[in-house]
Amino acid sequence: MKIVGHERNLNLLKRMLLNENPPFTVMVPIIGMAGIGKTELAKAVYDDPDVWWHFEARFWVEVHLDYRGAYNSLTLVVRAEDAGPTRVVVDHTSRWVKVGGEPFAFMHEGLSREARFLMVVDDLGDPLVWRKLEMSLPSSWNGSRVLVTTRKVPLANHTHAVTRKPAVVSESLLSVMGLLPRNTEICRSKLITMWMAEGFIAPWPKGYNSMETLAEIFLDELASSSMILVRNWSSSGGTKTCSVHAVYQSVCVNEAQGTKFFHVVNKLHADAWSGANGQRRICFHNNIVLGLKEVHGYLKTIFPSVRSLLCFGPYHQYSLPLYSPSKLLRVLDAVNLRFYEFPEQVLELLRLRYLSITFNGDLPPSISKLSNLEVLIIRHHHIIKSSYAPTVYLPLQIWGLSKLRHLHCAGSDLPDPSDGLSSSFVLDNLLTLSGVSTLSCTEKILKRLPYLKKLGVRVDPSRWDAVDVFSFLGELCSVYSVFDSLKCSVVDCSLVGSRVFPCVKDPSPLFIKKLSLSGCGFSWEHITHVAALPSLQVLKLRWNAFRGPVWERLDSDARFEKLKFVLLEDLDVEEWRVNQGSFPKLEHVVIRHCYKLREVENELSEIPQLGVLEVQDCSPDIEAWAARVRDERLHRLGVDRLQLVIHLSRNESDKSK
Repeated sequence: MKIVGHERNLNLLKRMLLNENPPFTVMVPIIGMAGIGKTELAKAVYDDPDVWWHFEARFWVEVHLDYRGAYNSLTLVVRAEDAGPTRVVVDHTSRWVKVGGEPFAFMHEGLSREARFLMVVDDLGDPLVWRKLEMSLPSSWNGSRVLVTTRKVPLANHTHAVTRKPAVVSESLLSVMGLLPRNTEICRSKLITMWMAEGFIAPWPKGYNSMETLAEIFLDELASSSMILVRNWSSSGGTKTCSVHAVYQSVCVNEAQGTKFFHVVNKLHADAWSGANGQRRICFHNNIVLGLKEVHGYLKTIFPSVRSLLCFGPYHQYSLPLYSPSKLLRVLDAVNLRFYEFPEQVLELLRLRYLSITFNGDLPPSISKLSNLEVLIIRHHHIIKSSYAPTVYLPLQIWGLSKLRHLHCAGSDLPDPSDGLSSSFVLDNLLTLSGVSTLSCTEKILKRLPYLKKLGVRVDPSRWDAVDVFSFLGELCSVYSVFDSLKCSVVDCSLVGSRVFPCVKDPSPLFIKKLSLSGCGFSWEHITHVAALPSLQVLKLRWNAFRGPVWERLDSDARFEKLKFVLLEDLDVEEWRVNQGSFPKLEHVVIRHCYKLREVENELSEIPQLGVLEVQDCSPDIEAWAARVRDERLHRLGVDRLQLVIHLSRNESDKSK
C-alpha cells in the first residue's frame, strides 16, 4: 500500500516504531477524527517491509465492546500474521492476553517469550479498554511497540492516568460550527462568546468559576473527540482557532436546516431561501447579497422568527444597507460589513446580547438602551489617525451596560465615570477590555472594573513623556493583585528607534499569568523585572519589545519560576545567554523572524521539561543549533521527546517559482 500526501507522517511513525530506545513497551498514538485516514496510515506502517523485518510478531487488534457487569471482561478480535481472526477474552485476572489457554505473546508456535512484537489496536475509544489490555501485555524490555488509532486526545496523551469523565456537550454547540463557511477557522474566544450569547451555556451551580470556564471545557471535549479540528494551539496549550471537519459540517448543515436551527445563504437564487421560513438563525456566506433589493424582500418575510443574524462572508469594503432586523434578535455579527455610521436600527434590538460591528464615527449615547449586551466589538474601517487628533471616547452611557462581559473598542477609550455619573456605576461583569489606550487605565477607571482579567492596551508615545508612557503599569498593580493576561503594544513605530523607554521598577505585586509586549523598546537589563512576576507562565516578546544585541544572563537570584512558554519575534537580539536554572519549567520555545540571532547558549537544551522548539525564518545558525539540541537530547535521554519544528518561507518561495 502506498500513502499519498502522508509520507512525512509515515516516516515519522516508522522512526518511532523502529527506534530501540526506550527498550520497554511503548504506545504510539495516531489521533484524529473519523474518516481522515488513521486506519489506512496504520495499515501502511504495519505492512511496511522495514517494520515487517524489525518485529518478530505482528498483531492487528480490533476492539469489540462486550462488557459484562462492571467491566469484568472485554472481547477483542486479534488477527495475527498469516492467520484468521481469533476471539480473545481479557479479564481482570489475566496476566497476558490468552488465546486457547496460551499467552498472547506465544500465539505462534516456537515464539520466544522475549520476542519483539508490534500490536496495532484500531479505533480505541475507551480508556478502560486500554488499561485492561495494557495490564495483559508482557513486561519484557525488548523494544515492543503498540500502535493505537483513537479519536480521544486525553487517552493518547497519558494512558496511565485516569481519564476525566466527558462532560455532557449539547449538540447545539457543535451545530454552531456548521454555520462557518467550509475551511474557515474561528477563534476560540469568539466561538465561546457566541455560545454564551445564544444561551447554550447555562450558569453552573458549583465547581466552576464562570460560564467561560465551562464553555472552554465543552470546547476541549469537542476537540478531544475530534468533532472539531484544532487549527492553531494557544501558548497555554489550549485551542486558539478551530474549524469543523467537512464530514461533520455537512451533517450539521443538513440536520440544522431540517430542525430549523439555522439557515445558510450564499447566493441570490430563490432556491437559497427554500426552507428559510421559521428559521431562528440566518447566516450569510456571501455578504454582497445583502445589497440586493430581492434579498430584502426575502428577509422581510423571515425576520420575525430570527434570533441570530451572522455575516460570515468575506469583508465588504463598501457600505451595505441593513434591513431592520427582528426585534427578538440576540446575536448580530456584522463585523465583516461596513457602515458609514452606527446604524440606528440596531438601537431597536433591545434583546441583543452579542454585537460585532464595523463603522466610522462615534458610538451614540443611546447605546445604553441595549441593556442586555454581554459582548460589544467595535471596529473602524482603515482609519489613519494623526497623533495630534483629539482622543475619541465612548459615551458615558457605556457604564450603564451592567451585563457587559467582553468589550473591544479599537481606537476609543472609556470615559472617566466621575465626570457626571454616580459613583455606583461599576462594570462588575466585565472580564475582557481591549483596543483602548493608556487613558483607559487610570486608577479611577480600573477600580470600576473589579473583575477584569484580560487587558489589551495600545500605547501612543507621541502623547506622553517618555517617563510617564508606561506609568499605567503602576496603576494596574495598585488595583489588581491577580490578572490573567496583559497585552501592551506601542502603535507609533517611528518613535521606537529614537527612544528607549524606561521600565516599571517594581511590578512584582501583580500575579499575572500571560504577558505580551510589542514595540516597547526596553533594554535587556529590564528583563529581570519581568522575571520577578511570580505567576508568569506565558511571555511573548514581539517587534522591539526589548532592544539590544545581547539578552544577558539573569542575576543569580532571578529566574522565571513558572514560565512555560516564551516567544521571541522580530527582535534585533544577536545572542541569547541562558544561565542554568533560569527557566526551570520551560516547555515551549518559539523563535520567529529573529534574523540577527546567531547564538543561543546550550543551557536551554538542558531544561528537562522542554518539549517543543519552533524556529521560523531565522538564520541558518539558529536552524543548525535547533537540530543539534534535538540530537543531543536524543543521545543524552535516549528518547526523542523534543518536537522540533523548522519553517522556512524561503523554501516555499523557491518551490513556487
